[in-house]
Amino acid sequence: MSHAPELITDAEHLARILAAVPRLPARRVALADGGWVGDVLGRALAADVCSGVDLPGFTNSAMDGYALRAEDAADGELPVVGDIPAGDTRELTCPPGEAWRIMTGAPMPEGADAVVPVELTDGGVERVRFEAAATPGNHIRHAGEDVRVGDLLLPRGTHVAPHQVAVIASSGITQVDVVARP
Repeated sequence: MSHAPELITDAEHLARILAAVPRLPARRVALADGGWVGDVLGRALAADVCSGVDLPGFTNSAMDGYALRAEDAADGELPVVGDIPAGDTRELTCPPGEAWRIMTGAPMPEGADAVVPVELTDGGVERVRFEAAATPGNHIRHAGEDVRVGDLLLPRGTHVAPHQVAVIASSGITQVDVVARP
């Protein structure tokens, strides 16, 4: 009398196959290495990738316009203190009753709690007239609003595509662990 073969589920069969195949070793790849992108593209992450920085890294304007204290826009017109371009590193203050011309991505001056888009003003350089009221928080991107230090960006096992390389690099990550190529 012959015995019937043992029947197992698909999951059990897969588990046996995977148990018989050794895991490939991980390799740490540093951003500073030449060819970093080529070393990580298409490979699986051997460990979770978590953000090393808050994104955005500082509170900034989401629009070209005027940074001010929202309550001051009710006056209808304000003097313009100066310009804040994107990339500006000065520590600036917005005094009551004044406004700064500000570009998208530029850091918000201390004391300002709103941005009025240039489209809702007369575009003044020395004085600006507002066509609409401002609400605190309008058109501002707060530090860490998108990603916080330690947030999971990409889980272990992710096969890295070009857009994920950008996520890794923009998040302050200088090295990642990837599975070695077979």
